[in-house]
Amino acid sequence: MSTLNETLSTFTAELQTLTSLDQVREKRRELQAWVREQFQELSSLEQAEKRRVGQELNRIKTEMERLVAERLQELEGAAKSQEGDAGHHLPAGAGYHAAQPYLGGGDTCHGATKAANQDGCSR
Repeated sequence: MSTLNETLSTFTAELQTLTSLDQVREKRRELQAWVREQFQELSSLEQAEKRRVGQELNRIKTEMERLVAERLQELEGAAKSQEGDAGHHLPAGAGYHAAQPYLGGGDTCHGATKAANQDGCSR
């Protein structure tokens, strides 16, 4: 197996162990830096070898970008799924902004308002 294919295999395995979007994005930056280095090293090769290795590098780069995009989608989908699951366990109207029923009776002023208004809450 060529060094480039070994790198792709290693990258694929590492990518599947990453559990956050930021980790995947960082791994993509590392990949891009590695690919740039490989392309810079092409200048030391003979023309025929340069073409062959360049084509292989382009194939590897394209495959790695595809794998990164898939992993990002997987993690984004999992995050959305977890967000959606959290709200399904609450009864209807039990959210933070649910309207509070008026229970009637008594006056409707808060205790601090009553204290500020010496004549009660008739205003």
